[in-house]
Amino acid sequence: MKLLALILALLTVVSCTTPSKPVSQLSSLDIVRINELFRIQKKVAKDVWPGFENAEFRFVVIERTNQFAINVNPLPDYYTPTSLPKSVVQEITSVAKTEVFRDAFGNKQPDAPAVLYNAYSKEMTGMHFKHSIYFVKSLDEYHRSGDKQTTEEWIHISFHELFHTYQDQFVNYDSALMKEITTPIKREIAKDDEHRKLVKKEVELLGQAACSASMTKTKANLKKALQLRSKRWAFLEKKYAFKPLQWERYDAWAEGTADYVELHLMSKFAFYQDDTLLKSDPFFDGFKEYKKEIQQAWCELISSNKKQSYWYSLGFAYALILDKLMPDWKTKKLDSKLFFDAYFKELKVL
Repeated sequence: MKLLALILALLTVVSCTTPSKPVSQLSSLDIVRINELFRIQKKVAKDVWPGFENAEFRFVVIERTNQFAINVNPLPDYYTPTSLPKSVVQEITSVAKTEVFRDAFGNKQPDAPAVLYNAYSKEMTGMHFKHSIYFVKSLDEYHRSGDKQTTEEWIHISFHELFHTYQDQFVNYDSALMKEITTPIKREIAKDDEHRKLVKKEVELLGQAACSASMTKTKANLKKALQLRSKRWAFLEKKYAFKPLQWERYDAWAEGTADYVELHLMSKFAFYQDDTLLKSDPFFDGFKEYKKEIQQAWCELISSNKKQSYWYSLGFAYALILDKLMPDWKTKKLDSKLFFDAYFKELKVL
């Protein structure tokens, strides 16, 4: 969702800085759901991705008539600081409010997008925010618009996007990278049937590599998949007169690792389900869907590649494979020019 968020934001041109009027507090249910995000983070995030347990969650929650900035500092001038509800945890350090909807540039809009799970680096907001930020509608607002998702869905999708805001510290979003990763042609490529046939064998090999009990087979299948990728990149360059390697490297890393973190956090529900804060939430479903998150299911998900945005599957597979071939890869310094490929070069499979 991150690059879609950026594209939508870049299309916005109307701005307004009308001071906001006093509005109501964030609802008690929203506070509980946000508290649960922090609680799960403290319980299991370190086991999933070392360092993520200390990540600062800074976000904007959009309700029907109110928009709330949480842990945002400094605040854009159209926000009014409000007192903290008594039910907050210490990780919520500040709440401020304004009329909805203000986008990531601060531009006032008639309404929030139908789907709003968007993470932005500070560069993607044109430095309107001085740190990475996550925009999301409240669960009640999703329900009002017809999306009857459970509380857990709201939470685990939020973890995916909040991980994006954590990732941003490792990437230099200079003008060259911003140009590469916002290219609209990737959507056209994702719909290209001829290209999808090429991707099919690649992800099948990656799915086998991720689930193989043999390290030798894992490495061999990864190497074959990367060889197919080189041929696929050559096909794309010839057909579209465009080099896809940089945006695909970035997107595979950004979206693939966010999927990796989201699904691993879900799979560890046994460590946080008993003391969940959601027991009185009318839309809590007992983490039922979380029980499906197991390694074999992930390998099948990769191999089937049901998403048009195939780079999610590539990146998720690469992360699972690196867990086997280079267990300390998450603690190594990221090469933000090569992304996953830096690790593959070290493993001598590329």
